Amino acid sequence: MNAAELGKQADQAARPADGLARDADVVVGGVRWPVTDFSTLDVTGLGGFAATGAGAADVVTPPAFRPGSRHRVRIQAAESARDEEATAGDEGELHLRVPLGGGPARAAVTIGGG
Repeated sequence: MNAAELGKQADQAARPADGLARDADVVVGGVRWPVTDFSTLDVTGLGGFAATGAGAADVVTPPAFRPGSRHRVRIQAAESARDEEATAGDEGELHLRVPLGGGPARAAVTIGGG
């Protein structure tokens, strides 16, 4: 089985039939995305995800970025959008906090290049 097939198998195992993850550690493409305080997380790849729920989603990306690199992050909610900058940690991961408010609400996050 090649890497692409393993990634596809991991994606399917991590997601229920509706395609939305509900676990504290979401696995996409064989990579773990730790998250807390959310209802659903729909990962579209390293370039972004959408979180739905109440409160906030604390998301740690896979270690796929150059340590110390800076990345534009856009958080788009129903009635607002904000841009911020995230710096990759020592292992190349981004730590993102996505506010969802009193919920249920959905926010889309786009991660730009660094």
